[in-house]
Amino acid sequence: PPRMRVFGLIAGVLAALSFATASLAEEAAGEWMGTLHVGADLRLALHLKKTAGGGYEGTADSIDQGAGGLALTNVTSDGDHLAFDMPLVHAHYQAHWDAAQGGWVGVWNQGSDLPLVFRRGAFPPPQAIVGLDGDWDGMLATATRPLRLAVHIKTGRFGTQAAMDSVDQLAMGIPISGLSRDGDKVRFEIKSVSGVFEGVVS
Repeated sequence: PPRMRVFGLIAGVLAALSFATASLAEEAAGEWMGTLHVGADLRLALHLKKTAGGGYEGTADSIDQGAGGLALTNVTSDGDHLAFDMPLVHAHYQAHWDAAQGGWVGVWNQGSDLPLVFRRGAFPPPQAIVGLDGDWDGMLATATRPLRLAVHIKTGRFGTQAAMDSVDQLAMGIPISGLSRDGDKVRFEIKSVSGVFEGVVS
């Protein structure tokens, strides 16, 4: 009968919509990578897994700060949303799954809101640069006064990491990015001040 055909059509449409909605969901367990832009680029790696009770637990690595195994708490996901806390740094993250972008699109809050997208995968193996580890002191001549600078370089689990202190400006731990060495030539960037250093190890 016509009524039955209409009912059958509606049921078919609802089933199709239900399948389409389910296909947008994403399993949160696995390896995820994202980058915070805070003057310098800070790469974050998430390691999420399911618990025996059906919930989630995990840790995070702040690769460019050389910090690994940071505990995550209150990890929740229903396939369309993801949220967790990182108590050590008083941070909270909440996001929704965006199939078009292929990632969790959300906001990282650590006193202020910052956009952060996590996509499935892992960052390339860290680069280790030989012969630069240690503390390096320098003096920057400016138009007003010389500024004492200290560069700290250390190689560990996440490759070779570097940071700078501007001692006379009381600015410590300024992230260094793009550190490279080609023979005796050394180069790095301080993105927060659009600064570039190029020199020779002598």
